[in-house]
Amino acid sequence: MRKTIPSLVTKYLILPLLLLVLTACSQPEVPAYELLERMGITYHVNSDKPFTGSSVEFHQNGRLLSKKNYRDGKSNGLDEVFHANGQLANSVSYREGEQDGPQASFGESGEMLLRANFKSGKRDGLFETFFWENGQLETRTNYKEGKRDGLAEEFYKNGKLKIRYNYRYGKRDGLAEEFCKNGKLHTRRNYKDDTENGPAEWFDENGKLARTSPYDQLVERDGVSYQVNSDEPFTGIALDFHGNGQLRLRYNYKNGKMDGLVEEFRDGKLYWHSDYIDGETVPFKIDENGNFPGPRRCGLGGSVLVLERI
Repeated sequence: MRKTIPSLVTKYLILPLLLLVLTACSQPEVPAYELLERMGITYHVNSDKPFTGSSVEFHQNGRLLSKKNYRDGKSNGLDEVFHANGQLANSVSYREGEQDGPQASFGESGEMLLRANFKSGKRDGLFETFFWENGQLETRTNYKEGKRDGLAEEFYKNGKLKIRYNYRYGKRDGLAEEFCKNGKLHTRRNYKDDTENGPAEWFDENGKLARTSPYDQLVERDGVSYQVNSDEPFTGIALDFHGNGQLRLRYNYKNGKMDGLVEEFRDGKLYWHSDYIDGETVPFKIDENGNFPGPRRCGLGGSVLVLERI
């Protein structure tokens, strides 16, 4: 006997749909206080069988507070939390006890506060947070297998970019920039394997390069100074600058220790100096006439400051 189209529809579409509905309806929905957790598995009270179904909680005003879904004792499916006014507060997707899928959080008026994605319990993809006051984007970070990977940004409440870093497998790698509230660039650095790589740059409020600080490229280990990414004790001159680009400090190093003059400048003039030998020093201050009250004197040769022993 030849089957008609209605019979085929009944067999392959309607019956499976009815079975799905009946199965869903057969899953119990219980108050959350009737569930308990043992060794990471959720059970109904007085039962030794892992719970499959959903739990619910309610606000004092009778509105739904939360609804969680379980399968074989583990969170599975959508978990939702609601504000007292009925607005959705948080929505999280689970798969066999681990966060897997989208997550979203909202304020009482429905404004977005957080938007993210998870895979096998770890952040994966775009992770965003928002200011609750105005809904503006606050942070935006890319993740891969639970680690920052790619661009990470932070913003001011006015929407202007505040910080922009690049990550690779959870470590800073590449260009890192910080900005003023007016959107102008404030600092620029480069990283490699989570360590500063190269000189840092500072910019004034107009976005103009103000100073570069090689001194920032020195690190101290056990009382000995090294250049970043170097295992050889530093020998040479290190400089530090004021925000307006004028020289602030000049250091002399030998075998990783300050050796020779260390000078401080203010308004382009020498203000203070110390003489170091193998890291040890006795400081001298310059008097109001610009002279050293000790075994040194200060002289000016043209526009170049000259220090000489006497």
